Amino acid sequence: MFPPALLPPIHAALEAAGEPLPIRSYEMLKGGYSSHSLKIMARRGVYLLKWHEQAEPDTYVHEARGLEALRQAGVVRVPAVLAAARPAGDAPGFLLQEWIPTRKGGWPRQMNQQLGATIARLHRAGMIAPGYARVSALDHVGDEAQGWTDWVTCYREHYLVPSIQRKASQGLLSTELQHGLARLLDRLDDLLGGVARQPALIHGDLWRNNVLCDTKGQPVLIDPHAAYADREYELMIAEEYGGFGPSFFAAYEATWPTEPGRAERRALYQLHSLIQRLGARYSSTPDQIAAIVQWYVGR
Repeated sequence: MFPPALLPPIHAALEAAGEPLPIRSYEMLKGGYSSHSLKIMARRGVYLLKWHEQAEPDTYVHEARGLEALRQAGVVRVPAVLAAARPAGDAPGFLLQEWIPTRKGGWPRQMNQQLGATIARLHRAGMIAPGYARVSALDHVGDEAQGWTDWVTCYREHYLVPSIQRKASQGLLSTELQHGLARLLDRLDDLLGGVARQPALIHGDLWRNNVLCDTKGQPVLIDPHAAYADREYELMIAEEYGGFGPSFFAAYEATWPTEPGRAERRALYQLHSLIQRLGARYSSTPDQIAAIVQWYVGR
C-alpha cells in the first residue's frame, strides 16, 4: 500500500522540478525485488518512485549518490534523480527519478557488445579517484573525507568483514568456517597482491535487470551500488550473474584488457557475493564458501 506520508515530499520534489500539480495518474509496478515502485504520470513528464518501509535508512540516498557518480563520468546514461530521502516520521525513505522509456522488442543484437565497451570506459573513468571507497561514503571524487584506501584494505574492511560479521550474528556461519575466513583475510594481501591496478568506477550490481535499453538503442544503468573498486570485482558479478554473453567480455577486453591471472583471483571476489547471499532469497550455501576457503588457504 502506498504510504500517504510520502505525498507531501513527492509533491514538493515535483514542484521544485517545475512539474505542475495535480498529478495526472499513478500506476503501481510489479516485479520489484527490494523496493516498491510507482510510475507517476505528471503533466510534463513521467517519473519513477521507489520506496520500502524496511529498507536501510540510507538506501536511497546512497543509490542517488551512485547515480550521480555514474552520471558525472559522462560515459553512460542513468536516470536523472529528482529527490532522495531517508525515513522521516511516517514517511519511509524514497527515491524519485526520471522514467526511462525502453525500446520495443527488447535489446538489439549488438547491445551486449556495446555494453561491454561502455562498461570498460566507465571503469576507466574511476582512474581520477585517489583510492578505493564505497561511493555511499563520499560526496564526490574530490571528497577528502576518511574512506579512501588501497584496494585490498577496502575489499577486506568494507566488503568482506561487514558481510562476515552480519551473517555470523545471524547464525549462518559456523565457528569453523569463521576461523577459515579469518585465515583467508590474514592472507588477502598476498592473494590479491602483485597486480597492476587502479581505481575503477563500478556499477556494483551489474546484471541484465539493471540495464535498460532506451528508445535509441542505448544502454541505461539503473539500481547501482556504485564504488571506486577493482574492476575485477565487477567483472565477476557480470560473469556469474549478468547474463550478458561472450560478446560483452570480448568487447570489454578489446576496450581495456584486464591483467593476467584474473581467473585465479575470481573466486576471491565471488566469496563476497556468496557470503551476502547466505539465507537470502536466492541463497548460497556454507559449503560453497568453505570450498573457496579451502582452495586458497587449506583446511
